[in-house]
Amino acid sequence: MEELNSHDVFLSYNNKDSNIAHSLEQALSSLRSDQQPFSIFRYEQEIGLTEEIRAKVVTAIKGSTSLLIPLTTNSIQSHWVHFETGVAAGSGVEILPYVSDELRDAIRAGTVALPPYFESRVY
Repeated sequence: MEELNSHDVFLSYNNKDSNIAHSLEQALSSLRSDQQPFSIFRYEQEIGLTEEIRAKVVTAIKGSTSLLIPLTTNSIQSHWVHFETGVAAGSGVEILPYVSDELRDAIRAGTVALPPYFESRVY
């Protein structure tokens, strides 16, 4: 396993959105073809199930340059995504929320609301 505090991006997502997280990871990896690729932390790849997950996640977030959150109807209801966002905000880690098409459509339809913290921070 890589050192937990040596990542460019901590990818925060709900397990139900693994496909979106994987797509974002692939897109980021292809952006720096002439340089070393972005170092991306995904807990599924970095933390074993028997380890103290919460402490490892906190260490990884605090050591990351930014926290990328694919916002979906799943992630805005996720305890972990809210926890990870709070850790990043409290640690001065740049937070980069990305609203999925699925969530954008639900917001427009009025079936779900974006959490207030993200209202002014979406891309």
